[in-house]
Amino acid sequence: MKGVYLLDACNIVRAGSWGARRDDDDAESREFIDRLERALAPTPRLRVVAVFDGPRRYRASGGVLELRFAEGATADAVILDLARACVHRGLSVSVVSRDRSLIERAEEEGARALSPEAFEARLAR
Repeated sequence: MKGVYLLDACNIVRAGSWGARRDDDDAESREFIDRLERALAPTPRLRVVAVFDGPRRYRASGGVLELRFAEGATADAVILDLARACVHRGLSVSVVSRDRSLIERAEEEGARALSPEAFEARLAR
């Protein structure tokens, strides 16, 4: 796995990806972060940014995973800004989401799209 992966975190959690139970968004988000950090532990050169809607609520353990919060914007807007900046710097960018609108706009910016399952499969390799 190379490049930058931008995760539409709330979309992934709400869609029930990664084994989420979908009964408590906060608990599921924390579980998602924990599972993601464990999966990313053996890949120190990888850059993964999980973008959440709303204000800062969680912290990463300081490994490969970076958490961003949309604060006054939307997670989609933050993801698109990050994708645009990374593509401008010549980096390979993949946006992980089920949101078709976000995926289309990210592809227009030069990013690739991945489903949450495809991203998880890449991590498993």
